Amino acid sequence: MTSVGSAFDFHVATRHLRAGDPTSPGAGNTFSDAMQENHQAIDTENDGRPSFIVSFQDKLYNLGKTTLNKMPDSARINIAELPEDRYRSYMEREQESIEMSERALRSQYSSMEELPENDPRNKTYATIVIGGKVVATIDNQGCIGGDNAIMAHLDGLLPDEVNGTNGPALAKARAEAAAAILGGRIIVSSTAISQQQFDALPSMDSLRRLVDYDGMKNDPLYQEIENMRANYQRLEQDRAAYLAKQQAANAPRQS
Repeated sequence: MTSVGSAFDFHVATRHLRAGDPTSPGAGNTFSDAMQENHQAIDTENDGRPSFIVSFQDKLYNLGKTTLNKMPDSARINIAELPEDRYRSYMEREQESIEMSERALRSQYSSMEELPENDPRNKTYATIVIGGKVVATIDNQGCIGGDNAIMAHLDGLLPDEVNGTNGPALAKARAEAAAAILGGRIIVSSTAISQQQFDALPSMDSLRRLVDYDGMKNDPLYQEIENMRANYQRLEQDRAAYLAKQQAANAPRQS
């Protein structure tokens, strides 16, 4: 049986990165290195992600669409040796990219703990009956279910919320809309509750979010994120070594 929830159902976020996608600049320690593995893919629209513009010798290089072969060797820039403001800006972008990818991956393998079977929200609010046969069922949350043909007929035609919320008010509105579209009649269930009773129930925020860590770690994106994090740490180490070298070179010489 197919079911359609309300606009308030939990939805898994779309990935920001996928295995085989072009990586963001930062896969190596120079801007040129960052493009080396995926330079063919980067020639496309960069998978919809914003371009990364670099100014070098009064020229702009778009690292979202310029391949390694098109960049002059003189444009190789060691990220660890950038001026402090540009280095910090770059590293902040890398950190944001890592965090965004981690959130997307976790969402991919997350689900909400199910309500207890006897929770009133799981109980039937009403059924839609045609010729003595139940063709659709609506629960107290407003979720409606039926066979594929019925749900296809109702697709996109039912309200998603009532007064900015879900619950029995939405269940009632959906039952009325479905009955009108299907030409059936509504039978309110003995387990139906009022909107006031629904609102008085414990918040669903208390439900735990369950994460499939094993599945997440087996996803190719997990290793991509680990590589991004390792590269970030290498850049920090290279930066520290560069600053130490600069400090040593600038230290006053003792006679």
